[in-house]
Amino acid sequence: MSRGPSNAQGQTARLIADHQRSYENPIQVKTGQPFELTDRIDIWQGYRWIWARDDSGREGWVPDALPDRSQTPATARYDYSARELDCAQGAQVTVRHISHGWAWCEMDGGDLGWLPLDKLAL
Repeated sequence: MSRGPSNAQGQTARLIADHQRSYENPIQVKTGQPFELTDRIDIWQGYRWIWARDDSGREGWVPDALPDRSQTPATARYDYSARELDCAQGAQVTVRHISHGWAWCEMDGGDLGWLPLDKLAL
């Protein structure tokens, strides 16, 4: 569900530390879908993130490359979900995309979600 910058498609990675998702029902948008940007901004490991809300009321951090601000409200430049994976150290995943210090990964059972790069051995 997430696209955007990528340079490791299909690469296998192993978790070097446990990871627990930050929230249960994160923001999710499709290409062209309008969503609300807030004034909350965070710089995480050198990348700029913006707190946003979708039309269903789900919230979460989105990369600064996601919003197309040429319209009001902003629209999504690509499909995006802020869904993270719960994984234990040693788990193997397949990296599908990398963006803003995170990897969009697939687990053996097919679950998809983000994991921070600093917890992965590529």
